[in-house]
Amino acid sequence: MISYCWRISSQPGVYVVDRAPERLRKAQQIGAVPVDFTKGCPVEQIRDLRATNKYRAQALRPGEEKMAGVNCAIDAVGYQARSQENPDREDPMQTIRQIAELVNPTGSVGLIGVYFDEDPGGVDKHAKKGEFIFPLGKFWNNGITIGQGQAPVKKYNVYLRDLIIMGRAKPSFIVSHRLPLNKAVEAYAHFDQRGVGAGKEWTKVLLKPEQRAA
Repeated sequence: MISYCWRISSQPGVYVVDRAPERLRKAQQIGAVPVDFTKGCPVEQIRDLRATNKYRAQALRPGEEKMAGVNCAIDAVGYQARSQENPDREDPMQTIRQIAELVNPTGSVGLIGVYFDEDPGGVDKHAKKGEFIFPLGKFWNNGITIGQGQAPVKKYNVYLRDLIIMGRAKPSFIVSHRLPLNKAVEAYAHFDQRGVGAGKEWTKVLLKPEQRAA
C-alpha cells in the first residue's frame, strides 16, 4: 500500500506525507493533516503549517519557538521511498534525510518501513547489499532516539483483535476492494501501482476465497 509515507506527530497535529491522492484523503478522514510531497519539500510544508498554527504558537513557552519541527516521526515506507526530485525513482534514504531535518532535538523516530539486508533489485550496489548512507551525525548531534525492527505481531494481535470486536478500532476503513480469489492477479497488478496511475483507488484489497466473481 505504501509508496512514500511517513507519519509525524507532535501536538497539536499529526502529519501524513505521501503522493497518492487516495491515501492522503484517507489520512484526512481520520483527522491527520495530509502533505503531498510532489507539491514541495515536505519538511518546509510542515514547518510552514506549524508556524501558522495559532494554537501551537499560543502554547509555546519561552525558548520553545526554536523547536520548529516535530517531536517524533515514523518512517513507514523503508527502502522503497521515492525521490523528491523524481517520484518515479526510488531513493532509499529520502525519507530518513527529511526526518533528520524535521525532528526536534531529543525527539524520537520509529523505523517501521522495511530495510532488507539483501535486495537484488536495489537501486545501486550498496542498496543491493542492504547498505545505506544514513545521516547518523545529524541524529547523534540532536540526541534523537531511534527504534526499529519488525513488528512483534504475536505480542499485539489478540489485543488488537479485541479492540476491533469492541468497535474501538476499525481498520476496515482502509479497504477499497473485496474480491474473490480468482481476481488476485488483477488485484495485485493494481495494488503494485501503490496508489498512482491505474491503481490509484486501490488502497487495500481483501481476497475472499468463498466469494464468486459476478
